[in-house]
Amino acid sequence: MNPRGSPLRPRRLEQQALHVLQGRVAELERAAAKPAPERGAWARFLAYMGSALPQLFTGLVVLLVGYGLKDSVDLALRQQQLQLSFVTAMKAGLEEMAREQAPLSAVQQAATVLAAFGRPAILPLINELRGGGNRTVGAEAGLAALALTEPAEVCRLLQRTLHRSAQLFNNQGYGAAVRSLGAAGCAEARELLRAHLRRAEQTLAAQQQALNEERAPPEVPWLNARPTVANVKDLVRDLKTSLSIVEAPAP
Repeated sequence: MNPRGSPLRPRRLEQQALHVLQGRVAELERAAAKPAPERGAWARFLAYMGSALPQLFTGLVVLLVGYGLKDSVDLALRQQQLQLSFVTAMKAGLEEMAREQAPLSAVQQAATVLAAFGRPAILPLINELRGGGNRTVGAEAGLAALALTEPAEVCRLLQRTLHRSAQLFNNQGYGAAVRSLGAAGCAEARELLRAHLRRAEQTLAAQQQALNEERAPPEVPWLNARPTVANVKDLVRDLKTSLSIVEAPAP
């Protein structure tokens, strides 16, 4: 014990604690004196932008969305312009086919150009079969071209037209429609062609009987023009030819 009677051990403990505390302080001072580690470019960018970063992100999102919408609008406009050019070109071709005294070569050329437009040209060409003369011949040439590229659609629309009413056609147009079915190889048109062949043969027989009895030929309600015996013979021939084509076994 010291002269005052207090023990020495607590003082030693205080000195040890003070020594440890001084060591910790010295370590902290050395750590503070070290240079700060180099930050990456991304960290520096974030620190530089600060509160402006959300605004930048929003602007980028708006820019990307606007760019995508612009592409969609541009694509829609280009499609409309293309469709308009198709309609304009098809209108010019149909006008050429309908032009009075247009030579057959010009009509056929216009029909071939129409056929290049594919499916949209099928219905206009079927309608042109009703025009008669060179228009019908040209339309048949155009449908023959489409039979190579769009046979299923040519078959479907021709069958639908003939099934609903053959009265849409005169003798020439009806024969062209029947031949077009054969040119497209419309196997699904067998029953339709057979039914039309039976009707044409019955009409031909009635006409020949009327001639033998020297009386007026019967009406032919399934065509919009009164066909002669020669006309009906041609139709029977066309029906038989097309039927033989569609009934032929696939190669």
